[in-house]
Amino acid sequence: MMLAQQGLVACERRGASAYCRIADPSVYDLCDIVCDNIASRIARASREGKVFARSVKASGAGKPGKRTR
Repeated sequence: MMLAQQGLVACERRGASAYCRIADPSVYDLCDIVCDNIASRIARASREGKVFARSVKASGAGKPGKRTR
């Protein structure tokens, strides 16, 4: 596993299972940056009225013969 080789996660085997955890705390900082960026994009799209249109288009809702979950 490349993430383990790079020291980002630590994994241990217990029987037939492998358990992994975040080993490098900077991974949490990276996640915060990515999540903040996504939230900003959603907020901007919402202000521009584009959020609903995109989600409907992406899900296929409204198309005949398409089933959505």
